[in-house]
Amino acid sequence: MRRRDFVASLSGAGAFAALAPAPRWRLPQAQTDGLVPPSEAFLRDLPELLTLASVPGLSAALVRGRETVWAIGIGISGVESPTEVTPETPFEAASLTKPVVAYLAMLLVQDGRLDLDRPLDAYLPSPYLSDDARAGSITVRRVLSHTTGYRNWRFNRDQRLVTEFAPGERFQYSGEGFYQLQVVIETVVGRGLAALARERVLDRFGMNDSSLVWRAGYAGTIARPHRSRGQAAEHRTAQVGGQLLEVAARRGKLLEEWRHDEVGSALDGLTPPVPSLPVFRTPNAAGSLITTAADYARFLSVVVGEAPGPLRDDLRLEMFRRQIEIKPPALGWGLGWGLERSGSRGWAWHWGDNPGYKNFVFADLGDRTALVVFTNGDGGRAIYERVVRAAGQDPAAFLWI
Repeated sequence: MRRRDFVASLSGAGAFAALAPAPRWRLPQAQTDGLVPPSEAFLRDLPELLTLASVPGLSAALVRGRETVWAIGIGISGVESPTEVTPETPFEAASLTKPVVAYLAMLLVQDGRLDLDRPLDAYLPSPYLSDDARAGSITVRRVLSHTTGYRNWRFNRDQRLVTEFAPGERFQYSGEGFYQLQVVIETVVGRGLAALARERVLDRFGMNDSSLVWRAGYAGTIARPHRSRGQAAEHRTAQVGGQLLEVAARRGKLLEEWRHDEVGSALDGLTPPVPSLPVFRTPNAAGSLITTAADYARFLSVVVGEAPGPLRDDLRLEMFRRQIEIKPPALGWGLGWGLERSGSRGWAWHWGDNPGYKNFVFADLGDRTALVVFTNGDGGRAIYERVVRAAGQDPAAFLWI
């Protein structure tokens, strides 16, 4: 049976019911151990749960090996201009960008362009932080395992980037570290991160609706962000991305080909001006991916699937080897992934948290199944937790995030 025969599209209920089409869905016939499609009874209740959480829409997909066995879209893309959410509706992936960029980095390790344990400063013409000697020991491994010592983000120019402890000493989640890796990747390869990610990962896996930069076509299709009570939120990604596309057209260079320095020089000229700090830049290795549940499932099918992908298996498995403890014995971090274990069983996971978007991905490494859930509301965490539990798992990570 083809994947599309499994795809289900459900409308919202309650506050959103009048705005969305009638429900339609279909379940696969076979279920196995590990992650499984949620039950028919749960799916009937899910539109009401979205309404209770003030979340307009949800999109999700489940893979088993190299096959997408279940996908669903529920509700609407936005309360102000509603369209039906499907598995092909684009969402901001937020930090679900990081596993994709980690995979790209491992491909460059495989190519010999990067080394997991060589200092990142060795790839740059001058140190990334000239006034912080400890930062000179930051490596690809320490970025991907969140052991750089950096804070997550700076939000104003008065905040100085420093290592708050010796790199490698302990876990501290950091988008700043991923942005430093982006600078290194662009320096080594001589290409913009978005173009490189498209060529090496997105195109290779058939992720045709995915991009690390804004596309004009997203304006009419993307699930837009919503606040905790369900009201539409300002969509900064669309505003900034649209203006950057205009600047790119004037410059005669595709936005996805821009490197970090080119983006930085353009932000001050936008209306209103945008601070030229990593957290506001796009493309951004830590969080600028726009994708669909159907596309992200294609990525997962390669990362956890049974057949070989472009990355050597020893490097792929290294991504799921615990590099640092978080809350032993259950929780740790690999290379681009949170990890969980119980006895001989192991799982990988990651969350995504942008204003107006709450997402989660969970993979059972033993039976090679994985589930991704996207939501377009600040109340979405309560929803994705319910979906993961309905799929047969209750991660300890939910107690820690």
